[in-house]
Amino acid sequence: MQKRSSDRPSQKSYTQERPLLENVFQEAREQAINALIERPNAPAAELAIICLQNVDPAILEPLKELLVLDFFRRTLRAERRKQATATRQQLMLPGFEALPQVLPVSKKGPPIRLMDARYADLRAYCWLLASKERQKKNSKLKQAEALRDKMKEHASREPGITVRQVLLLEQL
Repeated sequence: MQKRSSDRPSQKSYTQERPLLENVFQEAREQAINALIERPNAPAAELAIICLQNVDPAILEPLKELLVLDFFRRTLRAERRKQATATRQQLMLPGFEALPQVLPVSKKGPPIRLMDARYADLRAYCWLLASKERQKKNSKLKQAEALRDKMKEHASREPGITVRQVLLLEQL
């Protein structure tokens, strides 16, 4: 025997209490389009205010909540993306925080990892930075020059020494 819908116990659902999200967006879109049809030459800011004043309160609350949640989601994602990018690009060497993990040593050639860079690579990177930053010396250029000078001392005794090797020697 099939159950009829009248035989089922009545259950209040979340969707019965609040309009469906699709319905909220659809009704808000329709209101915006109607306002545009009524006043085709009005500025968008003015039409938005008119729509806000005339919106059905049953739609306004869920729409506010969705828009605020969307704002916070976008803000948090952007901040996480910014932090993750900064973390991936920066190699935290004491005194050389502004230097990236990978150094572009020429406009056409492949980049070189900072820890594997030799004195000539650092010299080329400083030259590339200086050519880009002619107007002033920024912290990245200052730190690159300081690391280059530190490398110069060791490179004169041991040609081909890398940043990693110099840092290990400096630690001892």
